[in-house]
Amino acid sequence: MHSECTEWTARSRNRIIFVSILSILFVFFIYQNMEDPEILQASPRMINFKPKPVFSQRIVHLDLKGAPPKPSFYDKLFPLLKEIGITSVLMEYEDMFPYWGKLSMLKTKNAYDSHTIAHIQNLAHKNSLEIIPLVQTFGHMEFVLKHSEFSSLREVPEKTDTICPSDENSIQLIHEMLAQIRQLHPNVSSIHIGADEAWNIAKDERCFQKLHKIFHNSEERLKLSHISRVAKYAKDELKFDRVYGWNDMFSSIDSELLKEYDLGRLLVPVVWGYAPDVTIDGYFPYGMFQRYSQVFPNILFASAFKGANGINETFMDIDRYFSNLFSYHRLFSIFHQELQNRVSGIVFTGWQRYFHTAPLCELMPVGMPSLINEALYELDPTSTPSVQRQRLLNFLKCESVQPVQPINYHGHVYHPPNEIIFKQCHFLGSDVENLRLLKWKINIDGILTHETRLELQSLTEKIKSLLLKDFYEDAVNEWIVQNLNPQTIIQKFVPQTIL
Repeated sequence: MHSECTEWTARSRNRIIFVSILSILFVFFIYQNMEDPEILQASPRMINFKPKPVFSQRIVHLDLKGAPPKPSFYDKLFPLLKEIGITSVLMEYEDMFPYWGKLSMLKTKNAYDSHTIAHIQNLAHKNSLEIIPLVQTFGHMEFVLKHSEFSSLREVPEKTDTICPSDENSIQLIHEMLAQIRQLHPNVSSIHIGADEAWNIAKDERCFQKLHKIFHNSEERLKLSHISRVAKYAKDELKFDRVYGWNDMFSSIDSELLKEYDLGRLLVPVVWGYAPDVTIDGYFPYGMFQRYSQVFPNILFASAFKGANGINETFMDIDRYFSNLFSYHRLFSIFHQELQNRVSGIVFTGWQRYFHTAPLCELMPVGMPSLINEALYELDPTSTPSVQRQRLLNFLKCESVQPVQPINYHGHVYHPPNEIIFKQCHFLGSDVENLRLLKWKINIDGILTHETRLELQSLTEKIKSLLLKDFYEDAVNEWIVQNLNPQTIIQKFVPQTIL
């Protein structure tokens, strides 16, 4: 076993280093194209068909807990979102929000200030976009609970993901977070309170006591009590017209219990799932939509355009994400009786990290073609695949597209994926398919040359300069270490018993 591992290590080091070069090339070409003013600037000529959307709300999720863009990026992004029919932007600020007072330690050093928050809202208004702040209030609270000031509020002392819902200090903390969000968003009508993946629930002594004394040993009641209490504060005290929340913490709960906690009035569930096919039997709990139809007058779907295809994925897979979106339309058809006149919109989620301490996945510029493809489809879901494809190519200003042909290389045959057509387009990342081919060749060759070493050094300098135009230095450095430092990559992939 040890000899096999050692041989694997020798062969793999060079290949792993080559793969790191691919990542830098990929983003380098992305930002070369970003300098073209056509890339993010909308043009009235781009949408030349009459929209026939099924869902009135089409919401783009921006995850700022990894590689948040500089404020100037929104000046380019928001006009494009308007052009492709987006109605709202779900802003998951996390530690980029300028918390103050007792919460000042929550913000990162590059956090937006109040003027930037106002600028984002003004820019959204100019482009007919609704801003919906997203604040995690149950699970995924690492950016709060990692601080010693709030460590006592963890449900499990060793884990920073889930807040203890049975401690009144937790409620006061969440209320203050929401109140500060409201203060800097005085005119928005909606908020999203997160509330997903609170996996470490009912493990603290405080929760044990409430379970026995108040909730009749029901973890479902414990969860609903917390979610409904937070939603009630946002709706009734902070006067948000609509309060959204991820649905997974109450996807299997009986409808009568949901009614008991007034969730139908307090919350709009956002049904999320990022599998290529969400209609597979058992993917969502049996009877979920029947139960929801008895409780909730309004529901949202949530698909993904990036950030759901691998915890440290660099390249986009437009077909995989579109399959996820398309399956939601099949789901809507399958449960038409339960969902008719109830599903008002869909969220295009774009995670930048799986969780607060996870590595970066596809950067926002990389995911733009996927987002555009999904948004154009939502404007006309009746379009045929050929029509949808042509609309995307037209929007991306693609030149004459040649048929995909296999490529022979040293006796091996490379079958390019469908994304190779984007080589001839003008958008962020149009050279990605050259890199896919290069990655394949690297796996065939497995040789690190002197020329490649020099190329790595040169491209590292160039890509850092280009990334810094739209991202902060700490995020750029993190991306470089994650994708370009050969020693870091080797340590990540080679088994620890070998090193």
